[in-house]
Amino acid sequence: PDGVGGEQLQQPRDVAADEPVDSLAAARALLAADAADVLVVKPGRVGGPLVALAIVREAAAAGVGVTISTLLDTGVGLTAALRVAAALGGGVHGLATADVLVSDLLATPLAVHDGCLAVPAGPGTALDEA
Repeated sequence: PDGVGGEQLQQPRDVAADEPVDSLAAARALLAADAADVLVVKPGRVGGPLVALAIVREAAAAGVGVTISTLLDTGVGLTAALRVAAALGGGVHGLATADVLVSDLLATPLAVHDGCLAVPAGPGTALDEA
C-alpha cells in the first residue's frame, strides 16, 4: 500500500528456514541448495543437542547463520537448547519461553531477565527431585 513502508519491502531480507530443519539430513539439503540465509534449529526437533551442534558447525562452514529455538519445551528441553545457544558465543535466539508453562520440571525454573536467560551453573538440567 502507498505510504505504508513500501520502501522497506524493496530492501533485501534474509530468508530463514524453520520448519524444514527437522534433521541433520534436512539441514544438509537446505545448505546444499543454498535455500536459506539462516537456519532455525530446534534441538528437540532435530534429535538433541549434539545433532543441533553438528548442524551449527555445518551451517557456519557454509556461511549460513543459525538461530536456536524450541518447541515450547519444558525446562529440560529449554536448558538443552540454551546450552547449545551458549556454545555459539552470541547471536539472537528464540528461547524466551520459560514462563509459558505452569511447571517446567526444574528445581529452579529458568527466568527471562531483560530479554535474556542465564545458563544454569553446573552439569545437567537440575531436575526437580519431587
